[in-house]
This record gives sequence, structure tokens and C-alpha cells, in this order.
Amino acid sequence: MDSNRIIIDDSKKYRVLGVAIIIALGFVFIIGDQGLKPNVARLRPFVDFPNVTVPLESALPKATSFSFPSGHSFGSFASAMTIYLGLSQIAPQKRYLGILALVLSVVVAFSRVYLFVHYPTDVLTGLVLGIIVGFIAWKLARVGWNWWTNRNNDVEYEPYTFKRK
Repeated sequence: MDSNRIIIDDSKKYRVLGVAIIIALGFVFIIGDQGLKPNVARLRPFVDFPNVTVPLESALPKATSFSFPSGHSFGSFASAMTIYLGLSQIAPQKRYLGILALVLSVVVAFSRVYLFVHYPTDVLTGLVLGIIVGFIAWKLARVGWNWWTNRNNDVEYEPYTFKRK
């Protein structure tokens, strides 16, 4: 067995996936909510077309932010892509959960158009950006995780003196 390799027990192997999802959702907030929405400033369909009857109108609160891109689609696809990539590498036998997450993201995206709170292009942009951000977040989390778990193996020090061996 390689002495430089750190063995991660089963209870900790999914932590990198959690870190990746947090990174992805951070990017969704920065890129979508803070970057694109206020700068594009696209009005929602129910504002542009007030005479259209919206399904379940009484059950949904009116959105107060702009429409482009769909934050729900962006966030769900970013998380789902991260889950899919993570489970493909961590536990390939559980990859089906990542596929299920992607299918549920499609349902979320469809619901945004069906409920008339987003245009199809808002949802499509959220889908594309979410897949890209999910991929980038997974790669960043893996690099950070590998650095974090192997940092003690880089240099060995004498106890209590901080002199290199």
C-alpha cells in the first residue's frame, strides 16, 4: 500500500460532492442573480402579457425579480450536473441518482414555463449555464478536495520545531 495515499472512510467520501454543490450554487447566485438578472432586466411573461390566464395563479406568489435567466432552472441543473458527475466518480453504481436529478431538473424547467413565470429562452439559458457551472464546480471541488486531503503529505516536519525532516 502506498504510504502517501490517504484512505477516506465511507462516511466521508460524499463530502466532496456536498462541497461541489455549494460551489455550484454560489456560482448560480453570483452569475444569475447578481450578474445577469439585473443587467439584462427582462420582464416576466405575466407582466408583459397581463391578460393571459395563468394556471394556478392564486397558489403562486408573484415573483419580484427579473426573468432572465431562470434561477430555478439554473440552480437545479447546476446541482443535478454536479450530482451526476460526482456519483459517476465516487460511486458509479449510484449514478442513476444523478440521472434522476437531471430528469427532475427538466421537470422544474418545464414548470417555470408552464406557470408563465419564464420565457422558454430563460429556461434554456438556465439549463446551459447550469450544466457548465455544474461541470466547473465539480472540477474545482475535486482539485480543492485533493489538495486539502493531501496537504499533510507534502512536507514532513520535526515535532514541535517546524524544521523539515
